[in-house]
Amino acid sequence: MISFVGESSAIVDANSRVSLPSMFRDVLPENEKKFYLTIGKNNSLILFRESDYNENERPKILAMPPELRISAARDAQFIVLDEKQNRFLLPKRFKEHAGIGKDAIFIGAINKILIYSPETYEKRGFGRYEYDE
Repeated sequence: MISFVGESSAIVDANSRVSLPSMFRDVLPENEKKFYLTIGKNNSLILFRESDYNENERPKILAMPPELRISAARDAQFIVLDEKQNRFLLPKRFKEHAGIGKDAIFIGAINKILIYSPETYEKRGFGRYEYDE
């Protein structure tokens, strides 16, 4: 089982493309390039491996009433990482939802990756926790 953990920042280029950080690519099976990008809560985006999306999220969508199913399907985008730089396009509507400009923060959440703007990341208080040893 793949586990996405940790966090990494990334730069969004002028064409709205962003590379999946290497710390997350390194845990993927070789040549796995297919994902679903969805609009999440609290100004987030969620990146799922295609297999995880089909196994876990798709059944939830199919169980919804038709009017909600349309909305859930509209808020998902199938993406394939490009071969050279492992980039994908952040659609304009998705960028606007998350408030992402030229920087993004990727956070591993075991079976998915959350994507935030630095401002939302700071506002949500990620990284401020102190742990006892």
